Amino acid sequence: MEKLYEIYANDKLWDETSCPFGTQTLSRKAYDINMGELYGLEEELTTAKIEFVQSEKYLYVDMSWEDENEPSDHLIETTIYSYKGYVYHVKMCHTSGVAGFTMTREPQFNKKYI
Repeated sequence: MEKLYEIYANDKLWDETSCPFGTQTLSRKAYDINMGELYGLEEELTTAKIEFVQSEKYLYVDMSWEDENEPSDHLIETTIYSYKGYVYHVKMCHTSGVAGFTMTREPQFNKKYI
């Protein structure tokens, strides 16, 4: 079975942005992966000995939709890892019992400085 970090390494899943650092966003067609599977990402990265950083605590943000009068708490957690020349950032958000995620990646630059 293919690992999530291998699935997300597929260049066809990413859209270019205008960022001068080469940041890419996960294309809409790639979001058919069940978010629950992302909770296994940490174990996959650990098993494969891929270094990663995961938020130690959640960030709570007050946000509201345009048609809402009251803000709601959004709980945000992140995981960042490096794989095959890219740094991946996974942001998971939970609000009012609904969960979602976004991903970005940017190339690792291996410049030699004199």
